[in-house]
Amino acid sequence: MNDKKNNIKRKRIFFSILIIFTVFIIGRAISRRSYLNHSTVFPVQTVYKVNTRATSYLVYNENVVDASMNGIAVYNASEGQKVKAGYEIASINLMDDVSDLKDELIKINAAINDGDKTKNRTENSFEISSEDIATINRIQNYLKNNSFQEAILEINSLDLSSNHNIVITDYKKYQSYSKEELEAMRDELIKQISKSNIEYKASESGIVSYLVDGLEDKYKYSQDNNIYTYEYLDKNKNMRYKETRNQVDKNEHLFKLINNFEYKILLKTNNINPIESLKEGSEVKIIYNDVTVDATLLTINKSKNGVVYVLKSDKYLERIYDKRIKDVILSVNTEKSYKIPNSSVVKRGSIYGVYVEEIHGLVRFVPIDILSRVGDEVYISRGNRDYKIKIDKEFERTVNANDAVVIYPDTVEDSQILN
Repeated sequence: MNDKKNNIKRKRIFFSILIIFTVFIIGRAISRRSYLNHSTVFPVQTVYKVNTRATSYLVYNENVVDASMNGIAVYNASEGQKVKAGYEIASINLMDDVSDLKDELIKINAAINDGDKTKNRTENSFEISSEDIATINRIQNYLKNNSFQEAILEINSLDLSSNHNIVITDYKKYQSYSKEELEAMRDELIKQISKSNIEYKASESGIVSYLVDGLEDKYKYSQDNNIYTYEYLDKNKNMRYKETRNQVDKNEHLFKLINNFEYKILLKTNNINPIESLKEGSEVKIIYNDVTVDATLLTINKSKNGVVYVLKSDKYLERIYDKRIKDVILSVNTEKSYKIPNSSVVKRGSIYGVYVEEIHGLVRFVPIDILSRVGDEVYISRGNRDYKIKIDKEFERTVNANDAVVIYPDTVEDSQILN
């Protein structure tokens, strides 16, 4: 009987201990869960900056000028030279037949010389004047310096002023004119003869370049920005330059004039996801070796193989224009920011935010502007001076340095009071 009572007593003690142990374990688990859910952290003040390697494609506002006829081209501007509107960049001597005009000019010159009686000619005399010798010397110097246009004009001048076998009856009709009238007629004929040159002048101010790469039709300034996808840029990247020549054929490229006040930059990156902080209108810096260009983001074109950022700028084109495609670094503008755990971020509708614990344990949802996610951390904007960020069309308060951010927001609710 006593043994039976002792067994019952032992069982009660065992079950009591088991119950107490179970309650302890459950209580500890609840306490730990509550601790984890309600753990908070203060935002870490830092500076946000992202540098990304990219390939730059320049889209110039350019005009390629072609030769309208065959001939000898003379170039009056150097590579990269800035010129004003109306500046004669090049000309082509067409080598036209102007023999009739030259014959008339010879007769007028003969009439002038006869009137001055400065030369005593005989039928068999032939002399080279000092003026012709000076002209020949100038032609030699022009040829030595590759100044072909000036050389051609001097050759014409030498030909026209040289002694020719001409009798008085050939220029008799000009003898009734005064010397001044003859000189005016002579100048007009020289002007007409010189018109055998085609002039190519700048239609507007800009940069002169002879580096025609064959991609001008693929990257037009007027094209829709949406055409510039990763795949489009990857397909159209082979530059084929042609050597500038003096003997040119019709429709051959002579030069191009680039507007240096506006151009676009296409940045091709292999990253599938764009930088979160970049939006239309964002200001960035693009580093071309020793030149840093400020640019404004126009749009972002995403595709399966990568991202293309389309930007515009008006800075330092004269220092980077020489090659359309280059490797660069995209540097997102430095911005003061906060760093918080990635686990603390929640999304309500289309708005990202966090829960913060205020005085007396009250939980409140606060919107945030995510600049970037790096591993387990998120960089967020500090907002303006009043700690406000733009949500849709309104400004709302965001996180500040004194807010206790809830690390695990899954089990808390807005306006909940934490113990």
